Amino acid sequence: MIERKYLPRCHWNKQHGKHIRAKRIFETEQEAIDYMKYRNLEVKYNAYQCPICGKWHIGHNYLLNHE
Repeated sequence: MIERKYLPRCHWNKQHGKHIRAKRIFETEQEAIDYMKYRNLEVKYNAYQCPICGKWHIGHNYLLNHE
């Protein structure tokens, strides 16, 4: 298995610059969209399918355009 520090940002979150954890996983795009609506995240975030695990995650719009 690849070490976490070498995995792309699309799959991991940094917390306060210290810890790395896997992003929240959604089975479908609709689940991710519903979660964004519930948390009012639709303006700054977007749902995308992760190339690492094949599940759906939520990420900043600016990160998704530059990876």
